[in-house]
Amino acid sequence: MEWLSNYFQAMFLEMLKGAANDFFEALSGLTGDVRGLIDVNPGTYDATLFTMIRRISDTAIVPVACLILCYLMTINFIKIIEDKNTYKDMTFMPVFKWILYTTIGIVLVTKTYDIVLAIFDVVGWILAKAGAIITLTEADINLQDKLNELIDLVDPTDIGKVLGMTIQLMMCKVLVSIVAVLCKVAMYFRIISILVYSSAAAIPMATLMDQGQNQTGQNYLKNLASLGLQGFFTLIIIAIFEVLISELATRTDLTISTMAWSTLMYTLALCMGLFSTKKVADVTLGAH
Repeated sequence: MEWLSNYFQAMFLEMLKGAANDFFEALSGLTGDVRGLIDVNPGTYDATLFTMIRRISDTAIVPVACLILCYLMTINFIKIIEDKNTYKDMTFMPVFKWILYTTIGIVLVTKTYDIVLAIFDVVGWILAKAGAIITLTEADINLQDKLNELIDLVDPTDIGKVLGMTIQLMMCKVLVSIVAVLCKVAMYFRIISILVYSSAAAIPMATLMDQGQNQTGQNYLKNLASLGLQGFFTLIIIAIFEVLISELATRTDLTISTMAWSTLMYTLALCMGLFSTKKVADVTLGAH
C-alpha cells in the first residue's frame, strides 16, 4: 500500500505544479498585451481602417460640415448688419473679423483629420516620455519563482491540503483569464471610440468659429483629447499593478492561497482601473 500512497502523493503534487503553471500562463503577457494597445493613432493603427474612415470623413462628413459652417457664418453676417442698422455705422473691422473667422472655419473643417492626427501625435509623445521612465523603474514580476519555492515546501503527504491548493489555483486561473479578457475589451473599446470620434470630427469643428455654438466643438475636441490621455492613465495603472505584483513576491508570510487570491484581486483592480481611465481623463480636461 505504500507504493500506492506514494503514487497518489506524486500525482497530486504534479497536479498542483500544473495548476501553478496554468495560473501564470493566464497572468503572463497581460500587461504586455495591454501596453501594446495603449499608443493608438488613427493614422498608424490600421492602414485599412484609416483609409476607410478618412474617405468616409472626406466624402460624407466634410460636405455636411461645410454646409453647417456656411449656415452659421451667414447668420453671423446677418447679425453684424442688424447691429449696424445703417451703413453709416458700418465699419470694416466687424467684416474683417467675419472674413477671418470664416477662413479659419474653412481651414479647420477641411483639415480636421490632420488636426485629429496631431492631437494623437502629442499624446504619443507623452506616452513615449512616460513609458521610458516607467520602463526604467518597474520591478520584475517574479511571482512564478516564488510560487515554485512555496510548492517545494509543500508536504506531499497532506493530500487534502495539496488538493485544496490545486483547486484554488485552478479557480483563480479561470477568473484571471476572464479578467484578462475584460482588460482587452476595455482597450479595444477605446480604440473603436477613437476611430468613431475621428470619423465625424469635421461636424463639431464647423461650430468652433460661432460664438453661440462653439461649446459643441470645444467639448468634442476635449473628448477626443481625453481618449488620447486615457492611454497615459492606462500606462500609470499598469505600472502600479506591476509594482504591486512584484512586492507581493517579497512578502515573507506568503502562502500559495494568499498569492493566488491576492494576484486575482490586483488583476481585478487593474481591470476596474482600465474601465475608469476615460472618466479620469474627462475630469482632467473638463470634458462632458
